[in-house]
Amino acid sequence: MRAPAHATGGRSGDRMSEKEEHAASSVRIEIRTVPDADMPDGMNVVPVERDGQLILGVRQGHISDAARDQFNTLMAHVTTSGLLSQNWGGPHNPGPPHSPA
Repeated sequence: MRAPAHATGGRSGDRMSEKEEHAASSVRIEIRTVPDADMPDGMNVVPVERDGQLILGVRQGHISDAARDQFNTLMAHVTTSGLLSQNWGGPHNPGPPHSPA
């Protein structure tokens, strides 16, 4: 599979590693701004999961367009470079958060 230019720093002819191919085909994380009327009361961020996607709906006015765009750019890089992958078929309860050492 040829890597898209954004996944290789603009070198569109480079080939992706198996790890990168898996990540690019299996994970998408992004923030979308949601109008106030469409958000549940008391919630400023609502996660929506679908196979291969995690979309964070953020109440309009609680994140700037610039911050949202920077987050989405960062997550696109992390998920297409093989730095992050997700087993979407795994258990939905990951257990308690890690405690500081």
